[in-house]
Amino acid sequence: MVASLNPPWNIKVSDEEVNQRFEQASTLMGEAFLRKLDFYGKAWLPARDIVQQALDNRMELDQEGRILHLPQFCPWKVNSLSSTT
Repeated sequence: MVASLNPPWNIKVSDEEVNQRFEQASTLMGEAFLRKLDFYGKAWLPARDIVQQALDNRMELDQEGRILHLPQFCPWKVNSLSSTT
C-alpha cells in the first residue's frame, strides 16, 4: 500500500510532492497501527484472558484436560497463547 504512493520511476516529481507522498504514507501506516493497537487492547487481550482462564480450569471438566469451556463467545487462536502447562 505504501509503495503505491511512490511516484512512477519515470516521472519527475518535485521535492514537495515527494514530501507530500511521504506524509500520506506516514498517515496511512499511523492509522493502520492505531487500529491494530485498538483491536489488541479492546478485543484480543480480553479474549486471551477468557481463554487463559478456560485453560486453567480445563481439568475441572475432564481429568485429561481435553474439554475447554468458554463461558462466552470470544474470537481466539490457539497459536496466539503461550502454554502455561
